[in-house]
Amino acid sequence: MKGSRRLINLILALALFLSGAAALAFLLLFADTFRVWMAVAAAFACSLGGFWLYEDFIDATPNS
Repeated sequence: MKGSRRLINLILALALFLSGAAALAFLLLFADTFRVWMAVAAAFACSLGGFWLYEDFIDATPNS
């Protein structure tokens, strides 16, 4: 059961990180009109996903 929780967390964190990064790249490189709030939201989603990945998988220290 613990392995499935980690797999679901990995999938959701990667989806949040990659979708935020893709949206930010699209806004910075290809968008006709640039709205700051859209870029801030995309950067927030990317950083939230990156923080989630870091906390659960890169710096995964046991609690006990």
